[in-house]
Amino acid sequence: MNANDHKKILEDWQERPLYKSKEFISDGPIDWERWKNIEYRVLFLAKEVNARVGENWSLPDSIRCNWGGPKYKIWWTAAYWAYGIQNLSQDSIPPNPKFKELWDDVREAFLSTAIVNVKKREGGPSSDDEDLRKYIDDEEDKDLLRKQVNCLNPNFVVCCNTWNLIQDQNVWPNAKEISERVLKIDDMLVLNFWHPANFYPSVMNYYTVLALLQRALRADSLE
Repeated sequence: MNANDHKKILEDWQERPLYKSKEFISDGPIDWERWKNIEYRVLFLAKEVNARVGENWSLPDSIRCNWGGPKYKIWWTAAYWAYGIQNLSQDSIPPNPKFKELWDDVREAFLSTAIVNVKKREGGPSSDDEDLRKYIDDEEDKDLLRKQVNCLNPNFVVCCNTWNLIQDQNVWPNAKEISERVLKIDDMLVLNFWHPANFYPSVMNYYTVLALLQRALRADSLE
């Protein structure tokens, strides 16, 4: 879990044929110091950014420096999930922070997460899975995705409607399902879940994420 190693992985990725001479969107931990010091590291494995800038930029820098935390419904939803997962145990699920208006705690939780996109180029409001597959079709691209996630060493990975894509491309052939919608890859628990921009009620999203992961924690402890 080294920032310089992570930077080198992104530089290698930028030289891949689908990125060369095109815009490249850096991702990873929103704040490295928070990421290194948080007890339970939560990584969101997403598809692509919804933006059109036309030049290289950094998603973590934009969130940390320009926004100062979550912005828009999608990122607030992810932030609630991060707060819940960071405070989850086998025996208890933390109450929904939205109900208690714990905005500062939710903001802090989000700033200590990481975001990794399968496609590190600009996208639009809706993603095309056929297009996304091109970015993890080559074995070298798959290897870079594995290296990036492994370098960050998260405890929990939340797949934001990306697991089927990852599975179809056989990115992690060693993934083992240990409970409903939760897989284990090495020491990581990986949740196959909806995208944070889904239209289900936020309270349903929050408690479903945590119930699924709590069941996985219990199952994992029995192995």
